[in-house]
Amino acid sequence: MISKRRIGGEMEIHPGGLAPREGDGVWPVFSGKEGIHCDTGRSALALALADWQKKSGDHGRFWAPDYLCHSVGDAAARLGIPVEAYSDRPAMLKSDFPTPGDRDLVLIVHYFGLVNRAALAWLAGHAERRWLVLEDCVQAPYSAGAGEAGDYAIISLRKWWPTPDGAALYSRQTLAAVDLANADEAFVSRRLAAQLLRAAGGSDATFLGWIRDAEALLGSSPPRHCSWIAEGLLGGGDLGAARARRRDNWFALERGVAAHAIMGLAPLFATLAPDEVPLAYPIRITGGRRDDLRSWLAGKGIYCPIHWSLPESASAAAQHLAAEILSLPIDQRYGAGDMDAILECINEFFRGITS
Repeated sequence: MISKRRIGGEMEIHPGGLAPREGDGVWPVFSGKEGIHCDTGRSALALALADWQKKSGDHGRFWAPDYLCHSVGDAAARLGIPVEAYSDRPAMLKSDFPTPGDRDLVLIVHYFGLVNRAALAWLAGHAERRWLVLEDCVQAPYSAGAGEAGDYAIISLRKWWPTPDGAALYSRQTLAAVDLANADEAFVSRRLAAQLLRAAGGSDATFLGWIRDAEALLGSSPPRHCSWIAEGLLGGGDLGAARARRRDNWFALERGVAAHAIMGLAPLFATLAPDEVPLAYPIRITGGRRDDLRSWLAGKGIYCPIHWSLPESASAAAQHLAAEILSLPIDQRYGAGDMDAILECINEFFRGITS
């Protein structure tokens, strides 16, 4: 079976969506924190790290989990900050959290929209701490409990909504002077054009090329303002409907995976709490078949990202997970029929292996 439409990948922007929209906007609010909008999650992270550097006198250490997007290490390296790794991954029952010094900064990641309860429980045991905490809520901006306990929280909304950019840093304390560059017209226009082209059914090669060209600009980009177009796009939107659709799609895949009981495929998470909003439905594919399945699905018009390709310095356990994980798309563009299409294509792939 080939999907009747493309499932997954960058969110399309339809021309009608560019018109002013009514609503409260889709920017999350974290209790006790003030937010500053910027262009990307990298920028939000860089702003948090720079603020911590100023407050620590550049004497503290930066701790981050070993299962992490490479952009975190890149942002730290640009500021001359070495990363001290500790062991934490999604769905871990017991993590190896660090012993921070007084001026340190500890990064906690909430993976795939599920709250990192182990990390928050560990943090709750350090009520008198003198070190700071940064919560990475890029994958969990709408899940209750994420972003509330730390001193900083960062989000990026490009994987959640049809927008070329849009991110934010939230801080419990007043931020040091923040100097944001103007939005990058080349980055924003390339992504916007690509997303409009995808909505119009244009060439995949052109669309993907424009996206790659835009992302390549981030390597040397300073923190920038959120673009005018993104502020408009994110100023409206039906968050309630998106939340419900993502959860419905998660449970549809959960039921399907359980019903088919495919040998070599297992969900990464056992449960989704009532107040959690998932980014994707992550599964593990054993037997070295993950990349083959991903290619098979792409050939059927279903595009699944990998979170993430890790550096060689990551632990063996983190590398093992990274080699098996695959994120199935469940965002609000899709419904039950699309989830059925994903499951049918996965079943077809595994039937071909066993036949």
